[in-house]
Amino acid sequence: MTSRIVTGPLISQAADQLRQPFLNLITAQGKVHGSIAWWASRLSERNTMVSPLFLNCCYLQIGQTVLESKKGSLCVIAESWAVLESLASTALRYGWSVEWVARKSRIAQRVHSRIVTVARVATFFGRALLQICRDRPASPHRQPHILLRTWVDEACFSRDGLFRDRYLPGLCKWLETQGYAVTTIPVLFNLRRSYRSAWNWLRNSNQKFLNPYAYYRPSDYWFTLLQARQQISMPAGTAFLVNLDCTRLFDEARRFHAWDVGSLQAILSYRLPRRLAEKGLLVDLYIDSFENMIVEKPLILGFRRFFPETRLVGFQHGALPPNILCLFVTKGESGFAPLPDRIVCNGPFFRDVLIREGLPEGLTVAGPALRYRHLWRQAPCSEVPAKSGIFVPLPMMLSDAAELLMKLIQAFAAEPKIRLFLKPHPMSSARMLGSAGISSLPQNFEIVSGDISSWLVRAQVVIALSSSALYEALAAGVPVLPVGREAALDLNPLAWHANCARQYYSASEIRDEALRLLQISPDELRSYQEQTQRILEEGFGQVNDSTLSCFVDGLLPARNYTPGR
Repeated sequence: MTSRIVTGPLISQAADQLRQPFLNLITAQGKVHGSIAWWASRLSERNTMVSPLFLNCCYLQIGQTVLESKKGSLCVIAESWAVLESLASTALRYGWSVEWVARKSRIAQRVHSRIVTVARVATFFGRALLQICRDRPASPHRQPHILLRTWVDEACFSRDGLFRDRYLPGLCKWLETQGYAVTTIPVLFNLRRSYRSAWNWLRNSNQKFLNPYAYYRPSDYWFTLLQARQQISMPAGTAFLVNLDCTRLFDEARRFHAWDVGSLQAILSYRLPRRLAEKGLLVDLYIDSFENMIVEKPLILGFRRFFPETRLVGFQHGALPPNILCLFVTKGESGFAPLPDRIVCNGPFFRDVLIREGLPEGLTVAGPALRYRHLWRQAPCSEVPAKSGIFVPLPMMLSDAAELLMKLIQAFAAEPKIRLFLKPHPMSSARMLGSAGISSLPQNFEIVSGDISSWLVRAQVVIALSSSALYEALAAGVPVLPVGREAALDLNPLAWHANCARQYYSASEIRDEALRLLQISPDELRSYQEQTQRILEEGFGQVNDSTLSCFVDGLLPARNYTPGR
């Protein structure tokens, strides 16, 4: 009788075992290749939401363990040819016979690679050309000048012409009230309008914005292509992870990410500080997000070279799922990686996690949880709606959202009295349903929009997969149900908390636990909320003058500022 090996818990176990050795291996590669090309590469970034390399290493370990212990026949299905070829080599070494259902064509692979390269480079240049718009001319400032970068989607464009920052809400206004001149670099994504329309709106809004594409020169694009070409050969040689020969996996990842559009954009940003300096724009302080991703590092290197006196601040603004490896700097890497002068964290708990993982203690401070200030607001009793149903914040990645939806449909389609409210991720949309192959939803499922805070106050339970909204729900005192992946890494932000680390994989498990949570007694809910209140207080910093000052204290020149100092 044929049986399927349940892989979800096995992947979780493999990830726990390989996580630190993998980070150490990438750190060692960084010591060898520490160039602009390396820091802008997906391999150095180890972003498990983008790169399958670490997941493939986990697959390889699971497969190798099964080959060592199992007898009989084994069918292996994988998306990665490198995983299959590595397992085939291992099987032959252990005395197995290997049969292939199909083999990849080298010629087809080369043709496909060239097509992908052309498409990626064309996309990069297309996006750049569409964003070359007139920019406000730079002007000298009598106050210290702060340049901050934020991510801008359609929700940031209000009908009243006021810009609503989703990632640094309220920071620009507070800095201006303190007497600083502030200019914002917006990174546009997930727009329903054209790039030109977006830039026109920003130029006429209530804030001062800077369009980087108005400053780049043709030589900057040539520089980008030359750096991207270097990434094709990094890293090279053998790659061993504990007892796993991952050389084929690294080679495949290098080819898979060659000419990545995000990597090209990151390299291009290295040249922005140079162009701003040539225009005479002085920058005293630069504030960016801190997720240790490629989008941050080339800009840091650019400021270090062309604005050596500018102080740099990174803002750790989200949750920290352990398996999103890019979020963490190892102790060894902290000595040579491009890092800001200060990293402001959401709160004390997140700071402690980053320090335990390897960031120097003196580099980090506990600041305000700008994106989560709603957790500290208590609405008057008369304004609190009656709690009803299950709130489901859908994850950003299409594969994650599709898996969660399929499990929820299996669990609750036959439970018409239980209502589920599904909110797409801000970086995606409800159109993902069609892309996920889901033509329709059960009648008790409803797609909703709006701020997550308005749904947390009315939800009885929150079900989520790979979503930082689980942390928000926990801190808001709403019972949570984390869902695990069947064939991918679990990105559970609550994994640091032993009482909330368990994940539910099957539809039956999800339904049973949801029904239990929907029927918990008032005393049990009160006890739960007392625990989550402590997590709120320890995890998320309140937004006030004291915490906001972490962005500037000790980093900016005196207020009697003289332009051109």
